[in-house]
Amino acid sequence: MAVSRLISLSLLAATAATAVSACGSGMTAASSTTAAYTTGTVASAPDFTAMGFTRELGSRNIRAGSKATVSAGQITVDVPAGALDAPVRFEVLGIDIAMFSGMTPYGMKPVLAFAFRVTDSDSGKLITAFRKPLAVTVSDPAITGKSIYYKISTDLEVVPDPGGLVAGAGELQHPAGGAGDAWMIASPTASPAAGSSYPRGSGRGY
Repeated sequence: MAVSRLISLSLLAATAATAVSACGSGMTAASSTTAAYTTGTVASAPDFTAMGFTRELGSRNIRAGSKATVSAGQITVDVPAGALDAPVRFEVLGIDIAMFSGMTPYGMKPVLAFAFRVTDSDSGKLITAFRKPLAVTVSDPAITGKSIYYKISTDLEVVPDPGGLVAGAGELQHPAGGAGDAWMIASPTASPAAGSSYPRGSGRGY
């Protein structure tokens, strides 16, 4: 499937302004919305390798109910005890970020995109949700308080993920309730010069 279908430029531009807001604690977040976490497998569980996420950044076999950490370069996934009720092969998948060039809102650049593939070791089925949220930390010097964290859903819609928290310069944290979405981080480039115009389709004027 063509990677260009993963991101709608107009949707990204329309939602960019609402992605991050200030919090009194000094951390920034898109929203205080919390998600319900369940566990399960479904026949239509997405395999993001078919969408271009073919780079294995890190993986680990995890026993049912066990606490574990999956290290994948810039991405660390902490699995709490009781989050998985079956033994699994947990993979963190990456994609060539250059594939997203020109697909982010004007003034933003793609930094990193990733997805999970969690396979039940007994049944071979893909697990889409967890009993407890996993703690995901992404580290990159390009991440700032103005970075936008996007969720790529199974129907290829891209929306800001309200769970993404910028804990400090160069680091983003978020709880992952499942493996049914992929994620992307975009950060601002240099601000446009005064009097400059925005390109058509940027959502900032024509």
